Amino acid sequence: MSILVLISGELFANVSQTNGIRKKSEIILEKARTAIESDRYSEAEILIFKAIGIDSANIKSYLFLSDVSDELGKSEQKKYALSKIVGLDSTNYPIAYKLLAILFFKEGDYGNALVHFNRYNQFKILKDSLLVSEKIKSCNFALTSLVQNRNVQISHLDTTVNTPLQEYWPVISTDDSLLYFTRLIKNEGQQYFERIFISQKQDSIWNESVRMNFSDDEEVNIGTMCLSADGKLLFFTACGRSDGRGSCDIFYARKVNNHWSKPFNAGFAINSNYWEAQPSVSSDDRFLFFASNRPGGLGGMDIWCSEITTMTNDALNFSVPINIGRAINSREDDFSPFIHADGSTLYFSSKGKFGMGGSDLFLSKLKDSVWTEAVNLGFPINTRFDEDGLAVSPTSNVAVFSSNREGSVEKSKDLFDLKLPSEFLPEKVGYIHGFVYDLETGLRLLAPIKLTQLESSKTKTIVSDQIEGYTTTLIAEKMYAFDVDVAGYLFYSKHFNLKEKVGFKQAEQVDIYLEPIKAGKKFVLSNIFFDFDSDRLKNESFAELIQLNDFLQKNSRLKVEISGHTDDVGNSDYNQKLSENRAKAIFDYLKQSVDPNRMIYKGYGAEIPVASNESEQGRGQNRRSEIKILSF
Repeated sequence: MSILVLISGELFANVSQTNGIRKKSEIILEKARTAIESDRYSEAEILIFKAIGIDSANIKSYLFLSDVSDELGKSEQKKYALSKIVGLDSTNYPIAYKLLAILFFKEGDYGNALVHFNRYNQFKILKDSLLVSEKIKSCNFALTSLVQNRNVQISHLDTTVNTPLQEYWPVISTDDSLLYFTRLIKNEGQQYFERIFISQKQDSIWNESVRMNFSDDEEVNIGTMCLSADGKLLFFTACGRSDGRGSCDIFYARKVNNHWSKPFNAGFAINSNYWEAQPSVSSDDRFLFFASNRPGGLGGMDIWCSEITTMTNDALNFSVPINIGRAINSREDDFSPFIHADGSTLYFSSKGKFGMGGSDLFLSKLKDSVWTEAVNLGFPINTRFDEDGLAVSPTSNVAVFSSNREGSVEKSKDLFDLKLPSEFLPEKVGYIHGFVYDLETGLRLLAPIKLTQLESSKTKTIVSDQIEGYTTTLIAEKMYAFDVDVAGYLFYSKHFNLKEKVGFKQAEQVDIYLEPIKAGKKFVLSNIFFDFDSDRLKNESFAELIQLNDFLQKNSRLKVEISGHTDDVGNSDYNQKLSENRAKAIFDYLKQSVDPNRMIYKGYGAEIPVASNESEQGRGQNRRSEIKILSF
């Protein structure tokens, strides 16, 4: 029972009954009270209006009507009752201003909500001061956002995806072609449970969605999933599994030869006796974000992060999760985290931060290892309804979220796509896809690929298989080393310099051809860098040198020549000496752990060009370091 009914109950013994009209209305209200206490709200409503007809100035009638209207879901009638209360006695019932303000806010009438929150604020009720100040902030933000009204394209996905059932928690594949989402469906016993569905895009249209099956178990709920950038690691939420540890747990599965493995429980570090759900994995597979109501948070549900530390026999190990802090989490529910492929933009939903009402979508950026204060995405992305589960593809060409806003099917939660305004876009990210081949036979190979972001030295290892190859993401304005080392084949090295946006392709096929190890074969060290006109190795070179060292260690019979080459600019003697000194720098690094008797170094200056020196691009190709197999 609400506070207004409790207050009105205390007044029955204290109000003087000065005339017969008042006495008649109160007798009827006593009957209404009895009906309310027995949950007969429609009967109570009739009695209350009868009492109002007898004595329209009796404030107790409106106190009762406010509560009954709430139980019957009649918001207009409740607003009428509350308005009558503040009109008759606002001094003793300031809470009516607060309840009116909340009603107006829920309906998206932010102007009237602001007026009534301000009126309530004048009474300086200490226990509500923080709530009211936050609501006033929300009203002012909402009014400003409505006036601004960004020209954002938002579309309701059609019936191939959306149904009268609930659809939510979208996931977009790295190449923008697949949409995964959770649907709340019914079983034969008319019980609701979650399952994951997939829709494929064809000619810019999402095809009919089909149920995804990767587990033989029939758990109560399987949903809210995420995929690694290469599509071969799947995290999901399951509730009711026999190997679960709480009400809902996070599990993961691996794709091997185009089939999903048996799911693994993510373990004690991630899962507790409480609720863990809504996983989102970073594109380098290093961090897992999720929502939980475990102890140690700031409110109801909070967003947490765990580092994926090691992998043993296909099992992942996780660090103890940390709460990612007040810039993102609030005193209420903060959930649906989505870490973008850029690794620094987090989209999430919150009911505790200022906004348009319901749950709103926010973003925060990771700068110098600290999350920035969350930014509300504003109208029309956010509305008075619930918005959550925003997923943005690596290229940012596709963004999808869920909402029960106007336009959804039968007021259920549905999926909507949108074109994000520039100020809410993540860093520019693209992806490359391809296969690893044997150069001589043309057969596809199973090969680990090590990708290193040279500025940060952060590395990740992806696997190219014979069926699906590999897929990985790259961030614009960064430099990457791309190394492949497979037993029996020459070391492979490729360099991606994405600092010039004009040369950045967001989707590119990059096939890799490995040569079998044979005497006389050469390979270029594409990620060895020197300062200009110097033989000093730059820091960006060490990631590749480590890989080269591993290659030589694993192929202990190899004898190699390390060679340096320049373009034809400048004096030939000088170029020969510079190229020799650069080859020696590589030799000196490797001899720390590789037998120096297995290696020689030599400088060739500009004697052996591989491209024309007429262009800067050609000269850049000629300035290189190489490894030649002398014996095997």
